[in-house]
Amino acid sequence: GGQNMVSCLPAMGYSERMQRMAEKRAALLTFLASGEVYTCVEVVAELLQVSRPVAFQTCQSLVELCALKSEAHWVNGRKRIIYGITAHGAALSGADGGRAVFDLGRTNSAWISHRIETQLMRLRAQRSGWTEWLPERALLGAGMRKVPDALATAPDGRRVAIEIERHAKTSKRYAEIIHAYLLEIKAGRIDCVEYVTP
Repeated sequence: GGQNMVSCLPAMGYSERMQRMAEKRAALLTFLASGEVYTCVEVVAELLQVSRPVAFQTCQSLVELCALKSEAHWVNGRKRIIYGITAHGAALSGADGGRAVFDLGRTNSAWISHRIETQLMRLRAQRSGWTEWLPERALLGAGMRKVPDALATAPDGRRVAIEIERHAKTSKRYAEIIHAYLLEIKAGRIDCVEYVTP
């Protein structure tokens, strides 16, 4: 018969675990302070490349430090907990004071699925070489005729407005949007628009 081989990997020491925990917390706070403002455990797990229980523990530890707040919403027939950055969390991230912070009771449940899909797309795009990602919240007040769901630089250097389209709009609305984007392209603010649909 065969003998069971047990791999004896060295256990991570206390200081190494604390360093890793600090890095995870910093990565999450930086992500939220970039204009994302709030997220969920699913996105945190993807961002940090950890299991959902570890992502949940990371969020909870930041709530205890008053760096995040949490609240429950009914989204698509199920209860979902979202975690948002506080002013203290933004300060810990090193973000400037002008960034948006999470206000309890001010989040529209109808927009949560869209925000989460956009965040997951951001993480996949960044792993594929996309850079300089700015979410919609960070673009408000930037003087754009049409604020996209995100603005990012493609691996080939193009500045791309990104639209996550979960539901079709009227042809009249698309005509208005395309006109606004053509003006943004003509002004040199973007090179193109990419639509992502389910």
